Amino acid sequence: MTNKLLKAWGAGFARNILLQILIIAIVLPLGCLCVLLPTSLAISNSSDNSSIILLAISLTLFITLIFGGTFSIAAWMVLSRKRQLDDAFTPLGLTGSLYLLNGRQYHGTVAGRRVDVYFYRGPMLDLYLSTPLKTRLSIGQKDSVGQAVAGLINRQPVNLNDPELSRLNVFPSDETWTRALLADPVAKGALLRLTSDEGPYELRQVHLQPEAFLLKLYHTDQKRITLENARQWLSDLTTLARIAESLPAPEKIIEASPLEKSTRVDRNKFILPIFGITCGIVAVLSLCAIIPAIALALIEGR
Repeated sequence: MTNKLLKAWGAGFARNILLQILIIAIVLPLGCLCVLLPTSLAISNSSDNSSIILLAISLTLFITLIFGGTFSIAAWMVLSRKRQLDDAFTPLGLTGSLYLLNGRQYHGTVAGRRVDVYFYRGPMLDLYLSTPLKTRLSIGQKDSVGQAVAGLINRQPVNLNDPELSRLNVFPSDETWTRALLADPVAKGALLRLTSDEGPYELRQVHLQPEAFLLKLYHTDQKRITLENARQWLSDLTTLARIAESLPAPEKIIEASPLEKSTRVDRNKFILPIFGITCGIVAVLSLCAIIPAIALALIEGR
């Protein structure tokens, strides 16, 4: 078993520390040059209007550089991500648009099946392929953290006694139906490709939810999201869906919840409520800080 999840968290923490050090290394000298130095000159030469003008210009320059630089870097990253992901998904007939502040989403139909794709912070990729099946199945790479969590919630994978599938955990709702699916060599080959190891941090999972197959890539390298790979992922998901649909129906029918449907086809409906809740929390916290200060000032004024 690997510890990719812990490695990914560690790598993310290290990147955040390095980024903060880099920001301090840039902002601190710039602040000294544009703020502290002009301020000290203005204080020592308070009667000289030119020092005041220099301070105003320096402060304006500092603010412009900080906010302008931050916005420019963020815009460059978003546009660069857009170009790469568009090159991977739009040739397949999918329509792309912004998701959250720095992610992308794609929707459309491929080979007669609805496809929904979301790329967002992590980096993470969710790729959905529609199916009429109504059951649940989760398959993912073995990881000690995942094993521990599964044990805590009293959920254990099935034992398949298949060396080729030994690196995977399989959690089915219908064990008999799942064994029949994985016994098909073509379906197993597609599944093994979809969950193949792609680097030191990436974790892959394949889920069958009611009405959709889902390929999830955690901590994936954006450079691996290419047109060739996207085509292969969709081809393997389609193969898996076709074989699964040819089997006798699962004994227990599980309907998709409204939340699952919205999460798959229209995540935008969650954005506005979340934004409103966030603004409300900020407003309440601001009032909690401002109102006591105003009341204290009124009391002292008496």
